[in-house]
Amino acid sequence: MRKAVDKPSLRVRAGALPTQRRPGEFTGPISLNSTDRTGSV
Repeated sequence: MRKAVDKPSLRVRAGALPTQRRPGEFTGPISLNSTDRTGSV
């Protein structure tokens, strides 16, 4: 069960960093991970 929590945690963290720097370029692949930040699915 630890792996299940580690996988999403890393994805959300890695997605939050690029989303703040370039939301336009990372809007596609990151939109699924950080839907709350971008707001566009």
